[in-house]
Amino acid sequence: MGLLYPFPISEDEKEHVKIKNDGSLNITTYGLPYVFWAYLGGYLILLSFLIIAIKEPARKLLSMGDPINTTLVYLLWGTVIGTTLGFISLFFTHFIISKKDKSLAKVTKIFWIPIRSKTYELESKDAIFIDHFEGSPNVAKIENRPELSAHQNKGYFEIYITRSDGKKILIDRHSQKREARKLTELLSKY
Repeated sequence: MGLLYPFPISEDEKEHVKIKNDGSLNITTYGLPYVFWAYLGGYLILLSFLIIAIKEPARKLLSMGDPINTTLVYLLWGTVIGTTLGFISLFFTHFIISKKDKSLAKVTKIFWIPIRSKTYELESKDAIFIDHFEGSPNVAKIENRPELSAHQNKGYFEIYITRSDGKKILIDRHSQKREARKLTELLSKY
């Protein structure tokens, strides 16, 4: 989430942070960086070449009337369309966190349509904490060799909430501890 779709960390970002009259806070993730849009452009160009190359052979296979060939052509087109829609949907995905007192809701939207929504009742207003995650041992740091310092596994920071029943729920992650801390401070404030 926060590694690819980061949340704003300051109230000053009025486009992505909304404070409502009832004292609740709504924060929305940023869009993907522009370099990803270049990847999308490259994918669409490659896809157009692929469609031009397979259109005629697919049409011939369909005209044969063989059920196996027909099924293969429909599977091919389903895969091409499904992959394209899935890839494009990544560019129109955003997450929203709404917080008011002890209630926190997280909504996932794709193409501005809410796909998933979860509401949590928190243990307390500020039951939000950060945990450092490293997926593998940090061998470069353990061996304490300066020439390996660029290869250290720094991991990332996960932001958890504690529900009223004591269960811990992951709500976001960040590559920088400073940003994770500012986000938790912002959420704890409301």
